Amino acid sequence: EIDGARPSLALDLLEPFRAAVGDRFVWTLVNRQQITQADFSQRGSETGVFLEPAAQRRFFEAYEKWMLTPAGKRTPDRVSNYRSILRHDVEAFANFLRSGAAAWTPFSYRALLEDSIASPGSV
Repeated sequence: EIDGARPSLALDLLEPFRAAVGDRFVWTLVNRQQITQADFSQRGSETGVFLEPAAQRRFFEAYEKWMLTPAGKRTPDRVSNYRSILRHDVEAFANFLRSGAAAWTPFSYRALLEDSIASPGSV
């Protein structure tokens, strides 16, 4: 559905990464107590709960490190990380659109795990 207020295509492209990157990342921060209940507050009459500025800085610093975490199959000339895998997936989708190919296979966390397990020396 076309919605001028939402970047729908970008959100659709990111959805396969939600569990691998977003959910795992946030749960890692919570489990390691890098983000705690004390890092959140309510603001007057505004609806919602907000992450405090100091916690936001910690969150984004940890996020940048997470995105550079080795993931998937490593080769002597290339170490994949979440950021490079995301970029590759978006580029593959763009190539699919340009080529008119009949099918496109998006990122699969399960395939990444299977590739890692089958490849000695990978994460």
